[in-house]
Amino acid sequence: MFILNSFEIKHKNKVIYDCVFNNEKMEERENLFTTLIIGENGAGKSFLLKMLSDFFRHISNRSKPNNVKYDFFKVEYQLNENHYSIEKSKGRLTSYKNNKLVDIESVGFPNKFIALSFMVNDKFSFVNEKEGIGRYRYLGVRATSNATYTSTIQKKLLSSILNILSDSRKTPSLNKVFDFVGLNGELEIVYTLKRKTLFTRKMGSTLLKSKFESILRRKEFINKSYSEELNVSANELNEFINSLAGSEFVSGNKIIYSLDFSKSQDFDLIRSIKFLDLMEKLELISSPDIKFVKDDSFDFEYTSSGEKHFIFTMINLISTIEVDSLILIDEPELSLHPKWQMKYIRLLKNITNEFKTSHCILASHSHFMVSDLAPESSSLVSLQKIIDNGIESRVSKLIPYDTYSWSAENILYEVFKLRTTRNSYFEYDLTNLLKMVSEQSTDTESISQLQKKLEKYVFNENDPINVILSQSRSYLESLRDD
Repeated sequence: MFILNSFEIKHKNKVIYDCVFNNEKMEERENLFTTLIIGENGAGKSFLLKMLSDFFRHISNRSKPNNVKYDFFKVEYQLNENHYSIEKSKGRLTSYKNNKLVDIESVGFPNKFIALSFMVNDKFSFVNEKEGIGRYRYLGVRATSNATYTSTIQKKLLSSILNILSDSRKTPSLNKVFDFVGLNGELEIVYTLKRKTLFTRKMGSTLLKSKFESILRRKEFINKSYSEELNVSANELNEFINSLAGSEFVSGNKIIYSLDFSKSQDFDLIRSIKFLDLMEKLELISSPDIKFVKDDSFDFEYTSSGEKHFIFTMINLISTIEVDSLILIDEPELSLHPKWQMKYIRLLKNITNEFKTSHCILASHSHFMVSDLAPESSSLVSLQKIIDNGIESRVSKLIPYDTYSWSAENILYEVFKLRTTRNSYFEYDLTNLLKMVSEQSTDTESISQLQKKLEKYVFNENDPINVILSQSRSYLESLRDD
C-alpha cells in the first residue's frame, strides 16, 4: 500500500512548497486514496504535480538521482509496512527507512508514477514510451514535447484498450467507463487502405522490404527496430495480408474489427495488431479510426469534448495502473458537466478497485469534486500564493474537516473563500445596501431603490439575502416614523 504523506521544496532559503497530503498512518483501506488540491489560478497546483512527477522519476532512476532542480527537496511516504523519507540538500541525497539511515538502493518506490492530463499545454514532462522511461508514464495528449495530433490520441486509446482486454482484472473497469458515458461497450476499429490494390495484387516479401527501406530513407524518425522486425517477419506479414483478402474483416477499401467488451471473447484484433501497425508504417493503410456504437456508429473525433476527455483519461489510466502507484491528474474537470464532476472521484475509486493500494492526487478548481470526497479515503489540500514584502511564496493547508455531500454554496464559502455565488455587480449592490444601513444613511431614496432591485433576485424564502433585506426594510420604516 502506497500513500504520499508530504512534499517540500526550498530554494535559496525560500519555501517553494511545503505540502502535507496525509498525516495519519494508513492501514488496509477499501478504496484508492485520493487527495484533491484546490487553489486560485496562479497558486501553483499544476506545477506542484509536475514537481512531484519529476522528483519521483529522477530519484527512482538511481543512475541520475541528482537531476532534480532546486536546493532542497524532501518527500515522505508510506509503502506497505515501511515509512520512507528522502531528502536532497546541496546536492547530497539522504534516505531513511523507518527512521534509519539507508542507502538509496534500499529504498522502495511506487510501481508507477502516472502523469495524466487532457490539456495540450499540460506541464508534465513529456517522455515517449519507446525511450525507456522506467516507472514514469506520461499519459497526456501530446505526441511530442510541444504538439498533439488526433491520430496519435486515437492510437494511444486503441493501444490502451487492447492492453486492458488482455488483462482480466481490468476488463470490468472498461465496461464501467463506457456505462458512465452512456455507451454500450461496442467499438469498431477501422483502417482505410492507402494502397487500393492491396488485396487484388499480391505483394511479395521482397517488395515489402524494399518499400520499408524506402520509407526509412525518407522518414528518419521511424524507429530502426521496425526495420529489424520486418526483416524477421516479412514472410509472415505477407501471409497475413493475403489472409485478409476476402475475409470478414474487409469491406470495400476498409479493414474493420468489431469489439464488444460486454462479452467474453477472443478478440482477433489483439492477435493482428502487430501486423496492422507494420502495415501502417509501410503506408499501406491509414492510422486507425475508432468508432463508438450507440444508436448508430460515430467516430471518436465527433464525441463531445467532455466524452473525449473522460474516455481518453480513464482508459489510459486503467491500462497503465498497477498496485502501489502514484497517480497525478491535472484539471480532471476539464469540459465535464457538473453532474459528471460530482461523480468523478467516486467512479475513479470504483474503476481502480483492484489497485486500491495506490494514491491519486488531483489538482482542480471544481467545488463539485470537493463534495465527492469520502473522508475515510480522501484528503483536501488548499494551496495559496502570497506576496509578503515583494517576496512570493506558497502556503499549503491540509483542510481538516469532512466535506462529503456539502452543498455547492457551503463549499464555495468555507473552502474556496468565495463570499457569494452571485455575480460581482450583485455583490456590489448588496455591499452598498449594508453600508448605508450600518452607517445610518438618511438617503431613503437610494436605499429604497436598492431594496426593490435586490428583492427581484431572491431565490426563495430560505435565501439568506432575506435577512439583509428584512433589516433594510426595518431601517427604512424607522426613518419614515421619525
